[in-house]
Amino acid sequence: MPLLGVWGTSRADVFAVGSNGLVIHYDGTRWSTVNWGGGNAHDVWGTSATDVYVAWDWGILHYDGSTWSNMPGSPSARGVWGASAFDVFAVRYGESVYRYDGANWTASNTGVTRDMRAVWGTPATDVYVASNDPSAYSYYVLRGVRGATITVSPTTPTLVGTGTGMQLTA
Repeated sequence: MPLLGVWGTSRADVFAVGSNGLVIHYDGTRWSTVNWGGGNAHDVWGTSATDVYVAWDWGILHYDGSTWSNMPGSPSARGVWGASAFDVFAVRYGESVYRYDGANWTASNTGVTRDMRAVWGTPATDVYVASNDPSAYSYYVLRGVRGATITVSPTTPTLVGTGTGMQLTA
């Protein structure tokens, strides 16, 4: 089974995810498997070994150090990243970036109607979302500051695309 994402806190605490709902964990000695069956687990991110998020076809899975559960109200997702347990972002097909505030998931419309594939940011301000349109060979990067307007623009000469602004509330 292909692996699609990896994240860890140390060389003795690594999570990897992949097709068919595969979630595996390395404890420094051996790998253990949690298989959700069906769908794909696309990405993984966490704040610690007891706060891990997995983006998969039917929502966001959360691990609290002992139990995996599907987060109520979470979107089906392709990418997940956060600045803290109270500031988590998820992306998927379509125009929305989703934010978890520690209690609820809310959507922010980007205005870009392309496949959102990955999200990353800096703890203080920035959020970046990678999006593409494989049929048109177009690639977009959305850069925004939480709590301010986000503009869509290429960040290198190899990126192509335009778009509208968006608002991510803090």
